Amino acid sequence: MSPTADPAQTLSYAGAQKRFRPARRRTPVDPAERVNILEAMTSAEIELYYERVYRGIGFERAGLFEHLGKRYRPRKAANIGSSIHVTPSFYLKNVTYVDDSALAQSFFSNARGLAAFIEANKRYRGRAAFEYANLDYRKARVPSEGDYDLALSILAPHSLERAVSCVRRGGVVVYLPLPSMRSSEDVRRLVRRVGLIVHEDGRYEFRRVPDREGPQPRTTLRHVTGGRFVEKNSYTVFVKK
Repeated sequence: MSPTADPAQTLSYAGAQKRFRPARRRTPVDPAERVNILEAMTSAEIELYYERVYRGIGFERAGLFEHLGKRYRPRKAANIGSSIHVTPSFYLKNVTYVDDSALAQSFFSNARGLAAFIEANKRYRGRAAFEYANLDYRKARVPSEGDYDLALSILAPHSLERAVSCVRRGGVVVYLPLPSMRSSEDVRRLVRRVGLIVHEDGRYEFRRVPDREGPQPRTTLRHVTGGRFVEKNSYTVFVKK
């Protein structure tokens, strides 16, 4: 994540009329080449980079978001430090994505193409709605902060504090830190831990655990031969006091 020039910049789109159709107007460009240009991705590039970063290596974790959608049925959700991970929108109807990286800005700038991509992959009835907030979540408030039912703080540095601020009282925060990071004591006083979401036998399940201080489940980013991601993580579930 890098500092943003315009912390207040947001983009929203509610639904799409047409299903995803790859564009052919130019050859896909590597996101690293966009750092100074920040032009919008074509629809073809949206699919290409999503395949490269998530779907192609089994890193989507679609089952996690399907589980969250069924268990909590959030009216509004926020994905803090999201990068281009829009799989939550395949299972949650209204998601705000917060990230100011060059890749995220390029990816979300094609709102119509992205909306069509989400519509083609969603697993619920009715149109999807999403919002993109191009801001540094360590410094700036998220739109409608304090009004979300669910916030995701997954593998994004220093994102737990903002995720907790985003949800209403009684709202749910799902937390997975980077391997080298731990939650702060100040934030822990604002929430209570109610359980873990674990992945076993090919599915994600909730396990209730006592709300007491203890070692944070270790985060692992494991791959097997061929570069496929293997889920070995336990996601901590907090409820805001």
